[in-house]
Amino acid sequence: MPDWGAGTALIATALSDSSGQRTTSSAVIEFLSDDYVHRLLEDPASTFAPADEATKKVFETKTAPINVPASSDGRPDIESIKKDAEWLSKNAKINLVAALRVVVIEHQSRPARHLSGPLSSQDAKNLQEAAGLNNGQGSGLLLDLGSAAALDAEEIWTEFEKPETRQRRLFDTYLTERRFFMMSADYANSIKLYERLPTFASVDLDLAKTYRLKLPSRDDAEPLLPTYLQVLTDSMSRIESGLKAVTDEKWVTEEVELDWLRTLLTEAIHALSVVFQIVDSFGDDFAPSTAVNQWFSLMEVYRFFDAVQPIHESIAPLVLPLKTLSAAVSLILLKPARSLTYLSEREEDATQADTSYDTYLLSSDVLEQVHKSILNAAEADCESASPVIFAWTLLLHRMNVSYQSRTEKRDNLLQQNARETFEAGGVVRPVARRNSAGSIFSIESSKFDGFLENATSSKDLVVVEQLASQVTAQGRVFDVVSNMATALGPSDEGSMTPLLSARLRNVFLELLKVSYPIVGYQSEPVSSLLSILSAGRNYWDISNKENLLEKQDILASMVNDDLALEFFFQQALDRYPYEFLPFITLCRTLASATSLRESDRSQMILNLLRATPTLTFVLPDYFQEYELAQEDENTNTFCLLQDIPIISLSPSWRGRRVEDDAYRIPAGTYGRFVTDTGRVVSMEYPHSTISLLGRRLEINLMKEGYQSELGMLQPEETAEVISLFATLIRMDHLNAAGGESTGTLVFSDNDILHEAKKHIDAGSGRDLLTVVCETMDYYMQVDLAESEDVVVTILNSCVQFLDAILPIYPSRVWSYLSRCELLSSESRADYSQTSLTLQ
Repeated sequence: MPDWGAGTALIATALSDSSGQRTTSSAVIEFLSDDYVHRLLEDPASTFAPADEATKKVFETKTAPINVPASSDGRPDIESIKKDAEWLSKNAKINLVAALRVVVIEHQSRPARHLSGPLSSQDAKNLQEAAGLNNGQGSGLLLDLGSAAALDAEEIWTEFEKPETRQRRLFDTYLTERRFFMMSADYANSIKLYERLPTFASVDLDLAKTYRLKLPSRDDAEPLLPTYLQVLTDSMSRIESGLKAVTDEKWVTEEVELDWLRTLLTEAIHALSVVFQIVDSFGDDFAPSTAVNQWFSLMEVYRFFDAVQPIHESIAPLVLPLKTLSAAVSLILLKPARSLTYLSEREEDATQADTSYDTYLLSSDVLEQVHKSILNAAEADCESASPVIFAWTLLLHRMNVSYQSRTEKRDNLLQQNARETFEAGGVVRPVARRNSAGSIFSIESSKFDGFLENATSSKDLVVVEQLASQVTAQGRVFDVVSNMATALGPSDEGSMTPLLSARLRNVFLELLKVSYPIVGYQSEPVSSLLSILSAGRNYWDISNKENLLEKQDILASMVNDDLALEFFFQQALDRYPYEFLPFITLCRTLASATSLRESDRSQMILNLLRATPTLTFVLPDYFQEYELAQEDENTNTFCLLQDIPIISLSPSWRGRRVEDDAYRIPAGTYGRFVTDTGRVVSMEYPHSTISLLGRRLEINLMKEGYQSELGMLQPEETAEVISLFATLIRMDHLNAAGGESTGTLVFSDNDILHEAKKHIDAGSGRDLLTVVCETMDYYMQVDLAESEDVVVTILNSCVQFLDAILPIYPSRVWSYLSRCELLSSESRADYSQTSLTLQ
């Protein structure tokens, strides 16, 4: 057995160390490479298992006099340790070996606990003398330290050594150990399954090899599923039984009970995390149907943990992660994309044997269990289960369509055979079925047909429609997904490690993709997509320290997924700038993918912004100079007979300035009406979005002089544009710092800043930095009639831009900041503080 030292807290802290340095310490390597620890990781429920005869014998051997040094040198009395272990074993319902381990950790932590306790009157006096504060001058200092009414040192020690105080410490240590062990198991399994830490910590060693945690094959991961599901079951069973079923000691207070509840919920969350990672490691393969059945049996009992509520501030941070993981585990077990593909393949290739797949779709009993648990959740209106309910409706719909299609084909074949036999005057004789294309056998029932035909619960298309309507009403399911994704991090509110967060969000992205053919492009799924992709990550989180692999990163997954790009990104592009924010926000988010540096698509967003093919806007009412193309074919395509100026001088200003013809759609350009009614058109107009946005930011500052067919930028649009520029420049700087510069800044004629400046009024001497600074100055005005939230959002985006451009124009940035009201004006102190706080 390894040396547990300071307990698993040391191991968990080392594995979560942001620098990664502690993961390579000899103590951590020795602990995590130990065979005994490996056995605990493979069967975590045994770590604090109930008492039995085997562990009792081990305990007696370990505490036998021959194995224990004499205590004359100040070591703890072994009899005292044995009594403490026996008491903890009884009052925590764990075996003696586990209890002994906790007692040893508590004994080792006693000096530190005593020193971190309340100050004694002697300590207070010594502090006063050391600080030179006499005659009551130190009362304020002591009050701050919580020692104004300090007890005598002897009294404090007596209280510290009281049996009930020691028991409270032992129980507290036990709960702490449970939490940190499951956290260590969670991180260790990330190393085992992904061969990397789940954080952004960079480690030169191959940790999976160093800790001897490498998995030879998928088959070695499968047995972990039921063991970690058992941990979840045990934790929830203990919560249902209550703390009084464990101990009835008089020192058990509400605080202790809350800490006990927090511990069990934390265990459940880490167990769910491991379960998710195991199934995720299977890739496109289905999880064993037994695991699917076990999981949805649990969900039938606990209804996706919808009843778990934030009853106390110590419990509140655990509620949403628990519900999020339960939804994500359900989705990754159902694998809606892979399942829909299988159902389609099964229908297209009717000769394909059902046994060629190991999937829950081929077990009527498992399907029945899945359906029952989801139906119960829907009837109970479990909000946290809505993503699972939605996914299940898509699968149920496909199964029903497949079933009806094959039934109709089979009936038609039977009728055709009967008709041919009748016309031939023959007698129908039963023959052996042939497994050949076109035979009746080839369109026989699939194994999931038995599930659909089972009368225990209705599963027809009417039920599917009812379930789908329930969860999609007012975009409910998409709001739930957005809230879950936002809570995943990496913001301060984030609850998951970067690796787990990315993989969980990938599951939610898959749900949006499979639902797109049904839902289409609407504001609710688009808003949900933006939450999934960003999850609270903003400009200040972009860093070279983000070291997720391309296949692990959600942003890279989106950029590399042609289907997701077609469903959402292309649709947003086709509507831009008529619908402004979706496209610009998607560009800003996807452009910040740090894992794409070596990918062929690393410059996809930037290249598109340099050469955008279309422009969608409202055709002015006065403009009638166009003709329909192919009018006889009743198409919406038309051709311009006259130029359309996108940005032009107002009539009263045409004598003061030179007309800018940069943004003029020439005659002969083709376009199409996007809607059957109205004048929203999409024009084939290749242009640079970067330079157009720079120009629009500039004229946005002018309240007169220009008119734009695209309209003026709204405050939130202004903030998003500036933040987009900040992100593009920041990413280029990071690439340059990493030795992979694309040459797009400073020295290149085609750099981002030059591109943005291209059509900014040359006579004014402005460039993008000038325009952003003027925008910042405008929104710093005291008498501005904008809401504080709007102002703070814009100021924050401007600060981001200044930070991004600082390495390029340091003197200009510092010169501006020295005279900027953001730092100097007392009247804007609140905005300044809020903006800086956002960073």
